[in-house]
Amino acid sequence: WMQKDIADLAVRQFLLKNLIRDENNRFKWKFNLESLYKHYDEINVELKSEHPFTRPTLFIKGERSEYIKTNDESLIHDLFPHAEIITIMNAGHWVHADQPIRLKEVVLDFLKKSIALQNERTQ
Repeated sequence: WMQKDIADLAVRQFLLKNLIRDENNRFKWKFNLESLYKHYDEINVELKSEHPFTRPTLFIKGERSEYIKTNDESLIHDLFPHAEIITIMNAGHWVHADQPIRLKEVVLDFLKKSIALQNERTQ
């Protein structure tokens, strides 16, 4: 049923994790579908700030994900001037599910570099 509108199997599987049975044994969504539909435009509104976050920041995206687009990167760097944007190959939006080992490596590397930078600043 979902396949006709949602081609990505991983997205369908994620959505199905939010399907439960109610007290009458009928299926219903865990999330508030009505509210999501009603306020979707508000959810996707651009983030703006007068004060950028100036500490090291890591953005991770999957190669097959469209959530962080190339034209978003300048906005990211405006709000997070020390941002590092890493693309993990062979991963979609749920990088942790598609490439858990590579994700761990990227996060640990970022944390090690951030700690080393912090130590340099305090010495």
